[in-house]
Amino acid sequence: MFKQIFMILAVLPVCFLIDLFNGSNWYDAYKQFILTYWDILLVAIISISVFIKNQKYQFQVFDDLRRDQFFAEMSRYLDTPYLAPIMAMYLKNPPGSVYPTDYEYVNDTFYRTVVNAFRDRVYIFQDVHSFDPYARTPYLEVYGTSRFFKCLFYFLAPFTWYAFVTYGLNLSMLQDWPLLTLPFALVSFQRCSYLIHGFVKYLPSNLDRALADNDCDKPITWRDAFPDREIGTTFVRAYYFELERRQRYEMTIQGKTVPHVYPKWNNGNFAPFPYPSDNLPTWQDAYDSYYEDKKMELHHSKMAIQYNDKSNKGNVVSFPKSKTN
Repeated sequence: MFKQIFMILAVLPVCFLIDLFNGSNWYDAYKQFILTYWDILLVAIISISVFIKNQKYQFQVFDDLRRDQFFAEMSRYLDTPYLAPIMAMYLKNPPGSVYPTDYEYVNDTFYRTVVNAFRDRVYIFQDVHSFDPYARTPYLEVYGTSRFFKCLFYFLAPFTWYAFVTYGLNLSMLQDWPLLTLPFALVSFQRCSYLIHGFVKYLPSNLDRALADNDCDKPITWRDAFPDREIGTTFVRAYYFELERRQRYEMTIQGKTVPHVYPKWNNGNFAPFPYPSDNLPTWQDAYDSYYEDKKMELHHSKMAIQYNDKSNKGNVVSFPKSKTN
């Protein structure tokens, strides 16, 4: 902001020198222009400066919503033998940063979050209680009612301020000191639009479409995610590809030549290797049979419950209602 103000004022001595050699009147005309429209110029400078800085808020919203969506979808598959489809999608296609800069991409930690969640579960022989995921958490609960109220506040605040200035103070928003508050009213609308954009971007329907586009809409068992099977091999290849790409971007930022063979990369923001051990767990061969037996067991249990419910309904005797004269 101060840079723009300095540039406007720096034109004054230039106009003075032009008048000195040409006998023109640029200095007085430009000075009169500044004195007449100083408030509009100041509002324009403040608006541009605040708008640019406020763009970071958009990417912060996207980053928070993406993380909340990931953990909400993860919780649906905790008692099943399947990976959450959103986890499989991110492991096949490692996510970068929502911030549009190479530096933020290299140091983004979301992929590390996904890999750590995968490592914490992949080699654990966990009991299965269901083959169906839980119902999807309601939209408002995932993203928090506070965000929706915040969006509503950013939308209503400028209108409330306009009504107060116009009808309470009997002033105009385009004159005197209320004009200086105009940039902050516009920024409020800007933040509201960022939140609405985030809500639309991370709609469940958009997630389902992305899962289908990445062939991750079908269930994948944890055993199929082991590195000795095709899906696990895909995860490993994606990991090394992402490792190479981030190293290449970092060297490009630093102005270094990209080598044919990369040195060991020490970046704490990057994900660890997806598997906690080079050796497969000892129970690997027993998992498939356990999976099938458990599936049959839960199926028979479900059928028995349905049969008992029907039997109980069949034993209910309905008595005719007495008629009153």
